[in-house]
Amino acid sequence: MGKACPSFYDDEMVFATYMRHRHRLDAPNETLEKPVILELVAPITNKRILDLGCGDAAIGREFLHYGAASYMGVEGSHKMVEIATQTLTGTSGQVILQTIED
Repeated sequence: MGKACPSFYDDEMVFATYMRHRHRLDAPNETLEKPVILELVAPITNKRILDLGCGDAAIGREFLHYGAASYMGVEGSHKMVEIATQTLTGTSGQVILQTIED
């Protein structure tokens, strides 16, 4: 299994480490990536968002909170899809398991 394939995140230790780092306040997703994406997509109201490689779909929940018409996350890791589904519970957001090869 190559490190670039989505199933890399299905390894228990890799997944636990990723999630621990992902939810820090100073995580790169929060401090670098998210502000830029939100600025590029703004205004979000009524937009239909397709997120390839959505990970835990945290930004999808935020998009919906800010008025996106819909959110569809696509992710290749089983564990990430499980977490993304939990993250989107109570919203209209959806996530599907699909690898880029398929």
